[in-house]
Amino acid sequence: MRSPIAWRAWTRAPTIMSSSPSTCAPLALSPREFALLEALLARPGAILSRAQLEDKLYGWSDPVESNVVEVHIHALRKKLGADFIRNVRGVGWMVAKAPASA
Repeated sequence: MRSPIAWRAWTRAPTIMSSSPSTCAPLALSPREFALLEALLARPGAILSRAQLEDKLYGWSDPVESNVVEVHIHALRKKLGADFIRNVRGVGWMVAKAPASA
């Protein structure tokens, strides 16, 4: 069983298809939004390329639409806030590392 992923005030439990700030209600995420968010939160501070994110969203036999990553990133930003996922132009997307606890 996978352990929960925590990032700042957010926690993602491995068996629940939703994520939420600890002070708010759970968010409804599509399976692909959830997979994308999981990939980004699993490696905070790391830039993930379009190809890496597409690998998380699709299997070998699934056709990949040209702008699918952007569509799901846009949907996640609407639900999580515009600054939650950062774009590194020409490279990929990332979430910032959580600040170290003092």
